[in-house]
Amino acid sequence: GMCANRRGNFEEASRALAKSQRLLPMHATTHVEMALARKGLSDLDGALESAARAHAIRSDDVEVLSTWLHLLVLAGRDEDAWATLRPAIERHPDAPALGVIEGDLAPRFDHVEATLARLEGLLETTASPILRWQLLFRVARLRDRSGDADGAFEAYRDANILRPTSWDPAAHTAMIDEMIANWTPDAVGALPRISGIEGAVLIVGMPRSGTSLVEQILACHPGVTGGGELQDLEVLVRRVAPGPINGLAFATDPSALTESLAREMASSYRDRLRSIAPTGLVTDKMPFNVMHLGVVQAIAPRARIIHCDRGALDTCVSCYFHDFASGTGWTQRLEHIGRYHQDEARLRAHWADVLDLEILDVTYESVVADLEGQTRRMLDFLGLDFDEACLRFHESDRVVMTESNAQVRRPLYDSSVGRWARYEAHLGPLRESLGLD
Repeated sequence: GMCANRRGNFEEASRALAKSQRLLPMHATTHVEMALARKGLSDLDGALESAARAHAIRSDDVEVLSTWLHLLVLAGRDEDAWATLRPAIERHPDAPALGVIEGDLAPRFDHVEATLARLEGLLETTASPILRWQLLFRVARLRDRSGDADGAFEAYRDANILRPTSWDPAAHTAMIDEMIANWTPDAVGALPRISGIEGAVLIVGMPRSGTSLVEQILACHPGVTGGGELQDLEVLVRRVAPGPINGLAFATDPSALTESLAREMASSYRDRLRSIAPTGLVTDKMPFNVMHLGVVQAIAPRARIIHCDRGALDTCVSCYFHDFASGTGWTQRLEHIGRYHQDEARLRAHWADVLDLEILDVTYESVVADLEGQTRRMLDFLGLDFDEACLRFHESDRVVMTESNAQVRRPLYDSSVGRWARYEAHLGPLRESLGLD
């Protein structure tokens, strides 16, 4: 179970750990691992249940505490998390894992300056690279809140340097070039068209471009169920991909998508969507599905696509400032982020030229400027009547299992528009890779 968790195979981990829980009901680590597996499957209730069992067995263990606290924050139970965290820090003042949680919660409880000083002190004694970069991301955010933009950028840079990456930007660009060359109008015209999937809504684009906000707005409509970031298309594409590049799968050869294989893939994806909601529209908010729209044309030609966009500098800076869990090795160097952004834009433009999927472009800035107008536009695209609940998305008790969890619980704000300008002195490599200099 633990090994499967580390590989990201959360279904396998969950099955194995369920057996361990039955055999070793008082083994706290087993419950912690099950909590991580259920979180990986977007089952927050199951994750909380397992973490609570671990906490009941070893309430003063730092690993157990940090897992329990992280899930409380994810569930929006900030007050419970803070009340548990404060005495835990008194008992374990040198535990960096608790410092990470404190850094996440401090702004919510007006504890920025004291927490910043404490985390900077923890950095002096923390040797683990993983914990150091996690602390550095929190230090950066707290410095930002304190008005120290230069100090914040320095901490973000140090955090990203600490994170290991083997990202090969040239290999990624070459793969995008190959996809554009191979997915011609003739190749697309020869694709099978499997008609069994109804109600799929794919929300795609760059990370940090507003995909979570768009999904949260739509998921407040009674005719829409938010599916979150589903891994299914990525897994299915690996069946027709020649091999992962930088850990990502790309369907470079459209002819590999045979009728029989397309039917199998469509059946699997349909079953996944209907396991989330048996009727109505279901969103799949995996941003990277923009790479797989050619495959979507074959297995779900009636899917509707909402492509989220945002100013390039704001998008890229926000990616650099986020401690993504995995699969984003390109976010750790400014020049890599800019190049990835350009590659994504080229492929997106190519899909618009050769596919006949229904695609709606939505910009983050337009949603911020006119929430009701853009909400009506999106609902109209989906064939749905307007519902006022969509404008009150921040009141929803729906849990968002991404980096944007806290943001979508707030009323709409415009402070992130043009945020890049605060760090302009540091953005030379990014501007160059975006072709802005």
